[in-house]
Amino acid sequence: MARALAHRGPDEERTWHDASLGIGLAFRRLRVVDLTEAASQPMHSRSGRYTIALNGEIYNFREWRDELTRAGAQWRGHGDVEAFLELIDQRGLDEALSRAAGMFAFALLDRERRVVCLVRDRLGVKPLVWSRLRDGSIAFASELRALRTLPGFDAALDDSAVTAFLRFGCIPAPRTIHAAAHKVMPGEMVEVPLADAVHAGEVRARRWWSPLSALDSGSGAGPVSFAAAVDQIGALLAAATGDRLLCDVPLGAWLSSGVDSSLVCATAQRELRGPLQTFSARVMDPAYDESSGAAAIARHLGTAHTSLKVTGADALSLATELPALLDEPFGDSSVIPTMLLARATRPHATAVLSGDGGDELFAGYDRQSWYARLSRWCGWMPRPVRLVLAAMTSASGHPPLSWAAAPFMGSLPGGRRSAHTGDRVALLAAVLREPGWEQIPVLLAQTSLDPAALLTQPESWQPEASELLSLRSLAHLSPLRRSMLCDLTLGLPNDLLTKVDWASMQCGLEVRSPLLDHRLYELSASFQQQALLHGGRSKAILRSLLARSVPSAMIEPRKRGFGVPLASWLRGDLRSWMDETFSDASLGAVPLLRTDALQSLWRAHLAHRTDAHATLWNAAVLVRWLGRSSRLG
Repeated sequence: MARALAHRGPDEERTWHDASLGIGLAFRRLRVVDLTEAASQPMHSRSGRYTIALNGEIYNFREWRDELTRAGAQWRGHGDVEAFLELIDQRGLDEALSRAAGMFAFALLDRERRVVCLVRDRLGVKPLVWSRLRDGSIAFASELRALRTLPGFDAALDDSAVTAFLRFGCIPAPRTIHAAAHKVMPGEMVEVPLADAVHAGEVRARRWWSPLSALDSGSGAGPVSFAAAVDQIGALLAAATGDRLLCDVPLGAWLSSGVDSSLVCATAQRELRGPLQTFSARVMDPAYDESSGAAAIARHLGTAHTSLKVTGADALSLATELPALLDEPFGDSSVIPTMLLARATRPHATAVLSGDGGDELFAGYDRQSWYARLSRWCGWMPRPVRLVLAAMTSASGHPPLSWAAAPFMGSLPGGRRSAHTGDRVALLAAVLREPGWEQIPVLLAQTSLDPAALLTQPESWQPEASELLSLRSLAHLSPLRRSMLCDLTLGLPNDLLTKVDWASMQCGLEVRSPLLDHRLYELSASFQQQALLHGGRSKAILRSLLARSVPSAMIEPRKRGFGVPLASWLRGDLRSWMDETFSDASLGAVPLLRTDALQSLWRAHLAHRTDAHATLWNAAVLVRWLGRSSRLG
């Protein structure tokens, strides 16, 4: 299992087991803080009660280290895991979790309670999966590939997970591609009692933190002025960034010409005595290249900047290799340039700062404000009226189309879905037909409107999105907050953070995201909507903060996204690869997919009758991934 995860921790491998308890732990280490053997894991507490294996970083451990020293702690090293384990030893796991700020996924053995606790951080930055094996024992790891090394692992597919993947381009927690394996949810603790030396007891799961609880707690706060909100976020961001600068190896930052990464770099540069090392990708396609803007911002901030070349040939080569590299099917094509950037960065730095989280915490996505506007216009309408409006909208050439769709088409959010006019009309019609108005944010997060049409057994599909996030119970929240909560719980951990974790850890690079500090979320959760969208601007608070360091003219006015020209690739450079993927022979090995429907959609895309690149790419990744996974039953 440890060897399967060597890419995540190339610097050290250690194992430990206790036969009397029937438990073993293995750890692959990436040395970032405290490079000595004192920080090696698995690590045992001073009292002997606890043993931990933790992936990630606890950033604020210096806040309580002196306090623990006064209470009698004796230190072997100066690392974060040792301080966190001592806090657990002295104050208990619940208090330690409440005080810890960071990204982490860990297994903690508590000998006194005879239980193993599997814990994931609040926002799901670090992954953790587990499964009950055929002999009744429990296995867990950072990636599924480690579980697949075990003879007792049941690798049968989860049909509902396949449908979820075709719908979202990722597999939302707690599902995985395997029916017998489960992701620990963000902010969740899974307890595995040690029933005897061989078989684990019944697994119990509980949420130790949830974004909804934070929202509800913040709702009682009084209104603050926009200027005060900017000052409060600025002070907290400076502290969160300062915590993430503690590093015993070369540290850098990813810089684009966008708001979030520019703000993180500006904040970090103020906290450092010398120049911050910054990196950007120099993409050959001008439609996706932000390197010149990033270089200008770097010069203004005074960072030591490097533009790393990412060629189209490298990206195309990686696109065809991608299914073999992925732990499970994953359809967000921006993982390709992210992986190339991570590989190019690794020779220069072992850890980097990123701007991830700004859109989710501070209302940066078009679909969030669009849903809020649509709710004001249509949320009050009875469903029969919306159905009539949907019929008018989707009827080709129907005269009412102009007044039915015009108020919304211009700002209709596409996400990773096509911008093809016909598909945007179909999306608007689907939104109007949605029976549960509160569930529309989940619909907007999808990359495919009707994945069931591609499946041989569509009746087996279950509405997995409503299992994961039931927005119908959130009527007390504003539409904007409902949409933001959907992005925070569905898109952020399952797509964006999964992408960054896979892309960085496949080459042993640690990514730190100051904007994902949970304290920033809890503070922003207390602000009124007027502060988040002050002056009608997305990410108004972050933009105002950045204006203190960088002239607004230097910042990209619209988010480009870090992507590849996938739609044109599928019709061009990847055409032969896609033809082979959707051949009768390849699709015949995937009985879940309808060969006729998929091939028909592929022909329509090639003929420019539609732009279905997201749906087709998801299907291609699935077919290729299944073809490369010999252990699947």
